[in-house]
Amino acid sequence: MRLLLERVRQAGASNSRVVVAIILFVLGILTVLLGTRTASSAPPNSLVSAGFNNSNQPGSYSGVEPLAQSANSAAFGSANYWNPLTLGYLSPETNPSFSFLKDSGGNLTTVGLQFTGSVDSYTAGGSNDHGIFGDFIYLNGGSLPWKLTGLVPNTVAYLYFYGYGSNFNSQSYRTFNMALDTTGGGSLNGNFTVDYYTGVYAGSVQVSPTGTISGAMQFTNGQASWSGFKSSARCNKQAQPAPPRLPGWSVGGRPKAMPMTS
Repeated sequence: MRLLLERVRQAGASNSRVVVAIILFVLGILTVLLGTRTASSAPPNSLVSAGFNNSNQPGSYSGVEPLAQSANSAAFGSANYWNPLTLGYLSPETNPSFSFLKDSGGNLTTVGLQFTGSVDSYTAGGSNDHGIFGDFIYLNGGSLPWKLTGLVPNTVAYLYFYGYGSNFNSQSYRTFNMALDTTGGGSLNGNFTVDYYTGVYAGSVQVSPTGTISGAMQFTNGQASWSGFKSSARCNKQAQPAPPRLPGWSVGGRPKAMPMTS
């Protein structure tokens, strides 16, 4: 850079057109370099899987779930770890939230889930054909607003919502509507029917400028039952705490010299 500035100074004395050409050339190089850096700095999509849980039936699903994989294998085909989102069993909680959800590899992320209102959960009866659907949150009326947080602003996310998940004793009355802000503009402009048995896929959902996706679980008939979700979206990894340093050991893990004592 110093050499270029010197050439510009020398050329300025004889030819102004040369000066302009050199400046434009340098600006072009900087534009390419900065553009490349900006594009490469955006993290790839992280897959976060979560199942609602309660004390009556602890534990969570693990591995790839066939329904979501069939809908979008690129987004949902690498699932391993599932976050157990534990709530009270027939014991409503007000505005519960969950922070630093883990990705499919078990790494902490900045993704969180926040509810606004009263949330209660129950345990399914009969067999659950798709594994994840053991526990669920439910509504007997009204709606339950929620928000995914900690995402990279103005990016695109892919979501899958799970319903009750069992065809035992005809459970179709548990189907409900999931309203979504699909454009990131703040209004719930999209409506997705979460089938009681197969759930629903919501693709190409725009993340808001503040890094959130807003939605609402909405009662339609019977008892709305929501057992979990997947989110494939860009987020940041949560930094892991550094291990404690033992006395007499350096940062690199090598023993350091200790002062001699008499």
